[in-house]
Amino acid sequence: IPGSRNQYDSVFHALYKISKTEGLKGLYRGLTPRLIMYMSQGSLFFASYEFFKSVFSLEASLPTGL
Repeated sequence: IPGSRNQYDSVFHALYKISKTEGLKGLYRGLTPRLIMYMSQGSLFFASYEFFKSVFSLEASLPTGL
């Protein structure tokens, strides 16, 4: 926000301040939803990739003249 002061000066300052005030657990807050998002996104990508790969490989292997 323009005109407001930043809470942290650098990444290392943020890590230090969060670990001092909230402990090590504070650094991992929000990790579970992020992991769930990445796992579902990865599985959807892999499934769709394999599906379309099989569809296009079947189409490419059809004999000509049909």
